Amino acid sequence: NFDCPLDEDEYRARTGEALAQADCAIHLLGNEFGRRFEEDEDCSFPMFAYREARRQAEARPAFRQFVWYCPDEALAVKPAQQSFVATIRNELNERCTFTNAPNAMQLVEDLRSTLGQVPTVAAGVDKETDIFFVYNAQDSEEANAITDRLSEEYPLEILTIEPDSEDAYKDLAVSAIPKSRLAVVYFKHSADWALPFVKQVWRLVGGAGSTTPILFVGEDDPVQNKMHGFKAPKVISRIQPHLGVSEEVRRVFQQLNTNA
Repeated sequence: NFDCPLDEDEYRARTGEALAQADCAIHLLGNEFGRRFEEDEDCSFPMFAYREARRQAEARPAFRQFVWYCPDEALAVKPAQQSFVATIRNELNERCTFTNAPNAMQLVEDLRSTLGQVPTVAAGVDKETDIFFVYNAQDSEEANAITDRLSEEYPLEILTIEPDSEDAYKDLAVSAIPKSRLAVVYFKHSADWALPFVKQVWRLVGGAGSTTPILFVGEDDPVQNKMHGFKAPKVISRIQPHLGVSEEVRRVFQQLNTNA
């Protein structure tokens, strides 16, 4: 509720005071690295806030971080910012959510669903199928080609998300995933649907405690899909060419068998 202080010491103090009173931190990141500290050129004000919030998350189990990375695609992202974002991606865990939500309304929905959901861990559920494959009806043509190839080798259960009743489909996914050895959420043209969907489903099946890993896989065309990754425990996030999607599903499934 106040402007960012110009004085560096005041900024540090205000940041600490705000975090101590908060249950979560939301970090808004764009193309610029931000103002740097005079005595530490490698650290910007946003980086300091992120690091301090991360310390809070490590010390307080209920504290959460949300990082909204929404750069202007018409402008170049500064190298220091690219490095900072890469560091955040590598540090993601169940207490820190990274999103490329296209607008503030979608961000608010992501926040609401994440903070409002209580994970349910499915224990002792028998595996009834090898692969549970989920995709949006927007991607039916490409998804059908992929599942046709996979069904020659593995038993599949397929769920197509239609636009009329997404909540009902989400419930079906949450019910089916614990009964599968591997869940696959695939996207090509439906990235804006896929990312919030996989985040919600991941939490509802137990998050890091889930007994079923999720392969979140998109195609590399359109190129914007590379921005829609989701790194979390029990989630494997990949961007592949069309023919590479089925190959990646095979590779991940075979690795599960090897580690079993």
